Amino acid sequence: MTIARHLADRTGAVLLDIHTLYNPAYALATPKSEAYFDIIRDVWPVVDPRILALPPGRMVIFTDVLAGWPPLDPWIEENLVRLRHLGAARGGLAVVNLSCDRAENRRRMAAPERAGAGKPRDPAYADAKHDAGKPLLSCGADRMLALDVTALSAEEAAGHIADWLQAPG
Repeated sequence: MTIARHLADRTGAVLLDIHTLYNPAYALATPKSEAYFDIIRDVWPVVDPRILALPPGRMVIFTDVLAGWPPLDPWIEENLVRLRHLGAARGGLAVVNLSCDRAENRRRMAAPERAGAGKPRDPAYADAKHDAGKPLLSCGADRMLALDVTALSAEEAAGHIADWLQAPG
């Protein structure tokens, strides 16, 4: 999220982090329940037309983790269809997959600034994600960047991404 904020500041993009769309579901339903997914689906018809109405060239940044092995979970598939549709309607979909080594991921996971943001803070969560080893998905993107941010500050990572986005595809 910190990298995304820096990238939005740098590029003038609209930032819709995962919590913007998911927080109503977290507040009103049991996570991963059918009611939870229904609430998120209820948010999409409010948000998506406004995304599509943005001026051409105005970038939209989503923060999400879409990962898995085929066959993919139906919820992941549903998200992919939505993102592909939005990308096609807005002139293209660029995906950035961020990674960092386990020790750095554990350190970042426990960072005090994550408190109160509805984000996992237990370093064991980072371990579980590393152990699962699920590949991050390209989402059928027109362009994709894999960036290891282990040794990069959020500002440096945002700079790399902004440079990549501005370079010819």
